[in-house]
Amino acid sequence: MDVFGYRDGIKEAKRLISEGRAQITAAERLNNRAEIFANTHMLYSAGYPTYEEEKEFAFDKKSTAIEKIKQGLEIYRHLLSYDNIEHFTRIKNSIKGTVLEFRDFLLNEDVDRYTNSLYVGAE
Repeated sequence: MDVFGYRDGIKEAKRLISEGRAQITAAERLNNRAEIFANTHMLYSAGYPTYEEEKEFAFDKKSTAIEKIKQGLEIYRHLLSYDNIEHFTRIKNSIKGTVLEFRDFLLNEDVDRYTNSLYVGAE
């Protein structure tokens, strides 16, 4: 894992999770728009994607977002192995908050892995 330092790792994890959050929001908006078009029986003209294409694009966007969030959580887990215990509580709170926020999007084994990492460390 390419983490160049403790503070850089924290910044990178925050950035990845923030990007993932934004992409999930965008994917949900796309999904809702596709549902609205389908429910109102609006015809798709030649310039607009079909319902299935929009749903697939939203799914791909959400999958990419989940991968970014998992990368950010992995960086946080990696940072728990550092000797510097000054920020342990901060990192553990970040992991806990992120897992709680995205519990519906992560697989159960991922939730368990990140939740279990909260009980490892120098405290």
